[in-house]
Amino acid sequence: MKATARNWIIQAKIGLLTEQELIQLADDYIRDHDEFPDWMIAIAANKSLRGEEQLDLILTPVTEHDSVIIANEMLTLLSSGKRNIDQIAVASEQMYLLLDWGSPMFNQFIWISDEHALIKLGVKSADGYQEQVMQILNNIATS
Repeated sequence: MKATARNWIIQAKIGLLTEQELIQLADDYIRDHDEFPDWMIAIAANKSLRGEEQLDLILTPVTEHDSVIIANEMLTLLSSGKRNIDQIAVASEQMYLLLDWGSPMFNQFIWISDEHALIKLGVKSADGYQEQVMQILNNIATS
């Protein structure tokens, strides 16, 4: 369960989930289970997870494995229409900021973010951008 909660926290950190959605996920978990860890209550109460192994993103930084999970979630959200390409690009910018500079995943997420910025500035055409983003996310998700 801690891995799932970590995924929720990363999604909230990069803007794929709102704070309220994160709290609701924790509330739902608590409601549906007779026993649950103290840290789940902390998530539901929007309290600090500082020092909590795996849930404190400073103590346990975002990894390439986390990137694979997040890329899958981005693909699902984009394909379903729950998030648009602009929201995925903003989340990609936040994601690369959590990764080690120059790592393969960093380079993929920064490309999504930078291309989006160039399109918004009018320097580049948006033609094919969403398809390229989906291909990059798929590459990340399957690595």
